[in-house]
Amino acid sequence: MNIEDVCSALSNQTRRQLLSMVITQGPMSSKRAHELYQQEFETYRRESIYKSLEKLVSADLLEKEYEENEGILYVARVTELQLDLENMVIETNE
Repeated sequence: MNIEDVCSALSNQTRRQLLSMVITQGPMSSKRAHELYQQEFETYRRESIYKSLEKLVSADLLEKEYEENEGILYVARVTELQLDLENMVIETNE
């Protein structure tokens, strides 16, 4: 897990809210994430939600799994992380 990627991914409120949704509500498709995001927060384009989820995947905060009946689901890789700024490393609960 790269500290620059994680900090970049978490610098955006939408991505933090999406990560929290996946952690609290469990694995979900980008379509479901879009629906829930609009219910809980604000109207947002589905493509933007998808891009935000992908940014979280590239930072290793989420991962994608394929389910036969549901397609691609986003799953939380971590529920807690700790930044060691002195050594510039991340510790997780993986």
